[in-house]
Amino acid sequence: MKRLCLILAALSCLTAGCARSYTVRVNGFLERGLSVPDKAAIYLAVDANSHNPIFQKEIKGKIEQLLARRGFSHAAKEDVADYRLDFAFGINRREVTGFEPYYGPASSFGFGGYRRYYYGYGSYVPYAETYHDQWLTIRLSDTGRRNAADKGKVVWVGEAATTRYSADLRQNISYLLVGIFEYFGQDTRKQVAVTIDQSDPRIMRILQAEHQQ
Repeated sequence: MKRLCLILAALSCLTAGCARSYTVRVNGFLERGLSVPDKAAIYLAVDANSHNPIFQKEIKGKIEQLLARRGFSHAAKEDVADYRLDFAFGINRREVTGFEPYYGPASSFGFGGYRRYYYGYGSYVPYAETYHDQWLTIRLSDTGRRNAADKGKVVWVGEAATTRYSADLRQNISYLLVGIFEYFGQDTRKQVAVTIDQSDPRIMRILQAEHQQ
């Protein structure tokens, strides 16, 4: 039972937001033979039919910060940009159930009528946990400004995901962004795990910019 209590305590701690770091799973896909040149002008597109345009605007502002730090310029209109950036995000909720083995003190009788105490297997107890797979996808496509034949061609796709007990995507989106921008414009060849601490300077700069707005 002691182990089950520790699990519940850890669950309560994570749900309360006391985890010190986040693990973000990142995949970057770059079209073969293409690259994203430094200091390119990028237009950030938003979904006019978004169910939450305010949150989408917040994410757009954070992306603009991260692009600027990497040396890219912001284009106010698509026709003056080298690339168009689209992004999407969401949460997938899933429940995991099973049985947790219970290890605890037990006793048995031995010869002579004495009782022997030991620590070992007792029984199984059921458990249920809810996880939230939070994800972010960024797609970079050519606007055709330099070559009309390339208009609409997808140059790079970045995918980031993290699994949390909490469903607060608004709090966790900064970690997804920092993780995905670690490999912006690159082909990772495989999924890469990025560990980001709460005190990471990139996270702190995003929070500081939010407070200044």
